[in-house]
Amino acid sequence: MSSALIPYVLSSLLFFPYLPFSLKAEYVFVLLAILPYLFLRNFKFNKEILILSFCLISTLPFVLLTSFHSFETGLFASPLTMFARLALPGAMLISFSFALCSAENVFEHTIRAITISGSILAAVAIASLIFPNFSTLLWPWIINEESSVWSQSMNLGRVPGLFNQPLEAGLFYSIALFASVIGFKLRSKIVISDYVFLILIFIGGIITLS
Repeated sequence: MSSALIPYVLSSLLFFPYLPFSLKAEYVFVLLAILPYLFLRNFKFNKEILILSFCLISTLPFVLLTSFHSFETGLFASPLTMFARLALPGAMLISFSFALCSAENVFEHTIRAITISGSILAAVAIASLIFPNFSTLLWPWIINEESSVWSQSMNLGRVPGLFNQPLEAGLFYSIALFASVIGFKLRSKIVISDYVFLILIFIGGIITLS
C-alpha cells in the first residue's frame, strides 16, 4: 500500500462502529498499530503533525482547570473524564506523526483526508436532523440510551451525528474546518468539491451548537 494512502486509511477508522466493551476502533487500532512503527521506523516522526498534536495537548490543562468550576461539564462528567476524552485525540495525533513519517506530501494528504472525513460525518449529522428515523440507523456508532449524552443532546436540538456528544463533534469539526481552509491554500486548482466539503463541515459544526 502506498504510504500516501495511510492518512485516508487512518481517517476511515472514524466510520467504524463501537467494538465490544464500548471501545472505539480508531483508538484501539492506531495506538496498537503504532508500536511496530516505533521500531521499524527507528523512532522517526513527522515534525509538522507532532507540533499539531502538542498544540492540542497544551490546551488540556485549561480544560481541566475550567472543568473544576463547572457543574455541567459533559452532563456532570468528572473533570478527569473530560480531560481523558480530549487527551485521546492528542495521543492519536502523536501516533500519526510516527505512522506518517515516510509518506510523501504527508501534510497535504492528511489535510485532505480530514476534510473528506469531516464532510461525510457532517452529511450523516445533517441527515439525522432532516430525517428523524435516520437516527435509528446510527445505534452501532453511538450510545443511544435515554440518559446518554447523545440522546439528551438530540432532545435539546444539538446534533452530534456519529459522535456521542457535541463536545467531541465540535472539536472534530473545528479541526476539519481548519484543515479545509488550509486545503484551499495548498491546492493549486480549486474544484467544486472543495466548496461542497467546506459548506458541509461548516453546517455540521453549526448544528452541533458546540
